[in-house]
Amino acid sequence: MIRPHSILPIRSHGRSAARGFTLIELMITLTVLAAVMVILLVIMRAAQGSKVSTSNQIEASQAARVALDMLTRDLRSAGYGADRYYAAAPQPPIAYIDSMQVLINANLQPTTAGSDTVPLPPLAYNPNGSPRPFPLNGTTWQPPIKYRRGAELIRWTLDVDNDGVVNANDINNANGIDARRTPNPSDYELVRQVYGDSTGNINNYNGGQIERVALVRLPGGSVPAMFQVYLNGSSTPYDWSNGPVPASKLAQIERIMVEVVAPAARPDKKGNYAESRMRTEINSIRNVPNFGMEEYPVDGYIFNDLNANGTYQSALEPGLAGAYIQCGAYSTTSAANGYFLFRVRAGTYTVRHTAPPSYHGTNVPDSVVVSVGPTTNPSATVNFADAPTPGGWVGITDTLSTAGPAPPDACGRAGAVAVAWACAGTGWAGLTAGEPVGGTERGRGAGWA
Repeated sequence: MIRPHSILPIRSHGRSAARGFTLIELMITLTVLAAVMVILLVIMRAAQGSKVSTSNQIEASQAARVALDMLTRDLRSAGYGADRYYAAAPQPPIAYIDSMQVLINANLQPTTAGSDTVPLPPLAYNPNGSPRPFPLNGTTWQPPIKYRRGAELIRWTLDVDNDGVVNANDINNANGIDARRTPNPSDYELVRQVYGDSTGNINNYNGGQIERVALVRLPGGSVPAMFQVYLNGSSTPYDWSNGPVPASKLAQIERIMVEVVAPAARPDKKGNYAESRMRTEINSIRNVPNFGMEEYPVDGYIFNDLNANGTYQSALEPGLAGAYIQCGAYSTTSAANGYFLFRVRAGTYTVRHTAPPSYHGTNVPDSVVVSVGPTTNPSATVNFADAPTPGGWVGITDTLSTAGPAPPDACGRAGAVAVAWACAGTGWAGLTAGEPVGGTERGRGAGWA
């Protein structure tokens, strides 16, 4: 028997369940990924730019803050230890100031050799020494003398090469190296210098070493002046179009506005340089009291009048320390060099003195009347001549003769057996071969004049 063939199932060869991406799907995916990457790159670039900008701003702010802090510290010390009592021209707290530099008188190292009038090096700036800052070299701001106290001269300036002009030469100077290192063409070097005679114990050497402090913008155009000065009684700042503050008005400076503009060393993505502006105001200068009324100097010397002419000759006649001087209700004593000084308000005063021990005054009359004030005299000088006071007794023994013991006298001393005896004061005298001079022994043998 023939069996029919078995009917086998026919397999379908249709599309499998596991399949790949079409080209369209791949393009859509890549487009989305590219968009995400672009967004991430934009975010990262913005973050990087923000980091650079913030870093530049911080750098500029730090530079401005350092410069401002150091500068204002020196300004607040202006006048400390200055020779304010030099009658001819008192040493001002501010020696010079214009829109982009200031020179300050202040004693940075107030160490003295046992006396405030005997400072130790560095001393005050010496106008006859070297080096010299340009504004004080042969100008009306040049000090008349090397002041007697130890206030040095502190200079803040952009004039690195000391030629009186701030320009590209200051950047190309050896001390403008920081400005040359940056790509910012607006960078200028703000420097600090200290001048003082006998720096390093070298006579007539003013020092003036440069300390590079910060990179700042040069005042001008949109950049404000580094300094604004207000004089006594003025509500508006001094006009820099008139030049620096005149030497005659330096003592009238009441307050100073300081503004520093410090740029960043690197540009941002747009090629711009971040800037930081900081401002402060010094309303009062330390150690320069202003009591609202002008004071006038009355000074002079107490001296040993060697030639008895009553006129003080400083090179020949030494000053006397310890004399007591009165000027109206004021009083003082003379210094080691015989100098004394009063600062008084306008008026008329009687000046008199009491000679130091072993001396007596020779002025006739023994007091002087002086008047000082804006309509009379801006100052007054009175010198007092003194001479050694002879006194005591002289007892001399030799083989000439014996005058016997000297009797008690107005000197209050009993005599001694001597060839001669004398009281050089108002008492007795028993000298027969001459007179003693000023109680000293000189001349022939036994001390005759």
